[in-house]
This record gives sequence, structure tokens and C-alpha cells, in this order.
Amino acid sequence: MLRIRQLNVFHAIVQTGSVTAASSQLGMSQPAASQTLKDLEMALDFKLFERDGRGLRLTEAGEMFFIESEKSLYVMQELEQRAQAIKEGNRGQMSIACEAAWGASLLTPVLSKFMERRPDVSLAVYPFATSYFHSWMSGGMIDIAVTSVPINNQNFIQERLGSSEAVIILPKSHPLCAQSTIHAEQVSEEDFIVLSSRNELNYYRSAAAFQNLGVVRNIRVFSPLSESVFSLVEQGAGVSIVSKMICETLSGQFDVEWRPFEPKIRYDVFGYKRRGMPSNRHETLFFDLLREHIA
Repeated sequence: MLRIRQLNVFHAIVQTGSVTAASSQLGMSQPAASQTLKDLEMALDFKLFERDGRGLRLTEAGEMFFIESEKSLYVMQELEQRAQAIKEGNRGQMSIACEAAWGASLLTPVLSKFMERRPDVSLAVYPFATSYFHSWMSGGMIDIAVTSVPINNQNFIQERLGSSEAVIILPKSHPLCAQSTIHAEQVSEEDFIVLSSRNELNYYRSAAAFQNLGVVRNIRVFSPLSESVFSLVEQGAGVSIVSKMICETLSGQFDVEWRPFEPKIRYDVFGYKRRGMPSNRHETLFFDLLREHIA
């Protein structure tokens, strides 16, 4: 069974480049760090590092494990902190999962308002793929989740927090900026930057709007982060369809224009919490603030 101590040592070695530096960073002896790494490799049954002229280098398997373990270590550290807080009688904590593509951008102003109202509550925000939400909420690793993808689970309570219409963002020099509203047929020849992966619900919603008109989009980039989509549009790499709530949050940070889009596409936002848990005033306030922001 993997232990958090083993993952801490592994990540410290990756960051510092040597067992000696990692042991110093973690405040443990070099032999103890070496043994911990050896125990981890035995548990995994594959080598994580190999030596080259400059020290330790991740193997191909080690690189893959590092990517996967980074998320797990973050969650395990948070769980350890929460357990300590419960032991000390301090329950003023809340962990929130949100969609990687847009969640952090949407939640930023809401988090600021929440912290003003609840200065004694510490927050942890996890912007990851929705595929993680089910197991994390079931395991108690997160308190609430915010997503545009419905989660069908009788153990979760769903709250519809609002919806937002789709808009199209364009480079400021684009000729279509002269239009007050832009229709799908007007951008049939444009390159598209898509905010989602190929298998997410919001991608299918926008794709269906074009398919129903017989319009085939030229998709150049799928990006999981809203900031990268806005940056690419700003640089003239293409246009993008996003929800208005994201656009209102980010458009001032980038040199882009946005216009209403036809046909209408709406993105719902849902909040989830675990069924059977005691009523939590922090969660209630957070959802209320998010509703106000989306409205």
C-alpha cells in the first residue's frame, strides 16, 4: 500500500534532482530517504529513476507515475490536514471541486466574497476533470462540486445554480466585430479554439448547434483552460464559443471582443454535495453567492 511519506519523498527527489537534496528539504536522513524510495519502487514493482551523468532521471514509467501521483498527493495532504483539524476541533474548512476548463475563472470572484463573509474558513479548490468528482465526493475528499455536467448519483444532492448563454469571442481586429450578433453560418470558414475536451458535454452542445445547420467547424485546438483559449483568440489563432459568465470574468484581461451567438446555446451550472451530511452553513452561503454571480 502506498503511503503519503513515500509520495512526499518521490516528489521531493523529482523537484531537487537528488536523494541528498530531497532528504535535506524534508528534514530526514539520506539513508531514510533512500530506503523510502526503495520501498516505493518495490510496492510499485517498477523503477522510478535511473542514473545519468548529472544524477537521477525519471524513467518513462516514473514520468507517468509522477503525473498521476501529483493529484493523489495533493488530495492526501489535504485529507491529512483535515483529519488534524477535526482532531483539534477546528472544522472551519471547505474543499471545492470545479471543472478545470472554466471553474477557477468562474469561482474567483465568488471566493473573494465568501472569504469576506467567512474569514475564519479556509478553502481548498481543485480544478480537475469531472471524472474525478464522483469518487472524491463519495470518499469525502471534497465537500462540494461545481460543474456543468450532470452527475447522476442518488448519494449526491444536486442544486441548479443558474445558466449562461453562449457568446463568441474574436480578436479585436476581426471584421465580424462590426456585427452586433454573430450567427453560426458566418463563422463556417473560421478556425476554432474549443474550451473542453472531445468527450465533454459542453463540446457536444456547441457541436450540435453547428451540425443542425449543416456547418462543419474547423477545430484547430482543444484546450482545457479558459485562460489559454482567450490568449489564443487574442493572438489571432481563431475564434471560440464560451459561456457569457466566463467571458464577463476574463474578457477584461485579454484584448478580445465578444458578441451574442446564434443559434442560442445555454450552459447550466450545477452544485453538488453529499446526501445525508449535516446541514452546513458554509456550503449554503457559497452556493447562494454563486447563484448571485451567475444571475
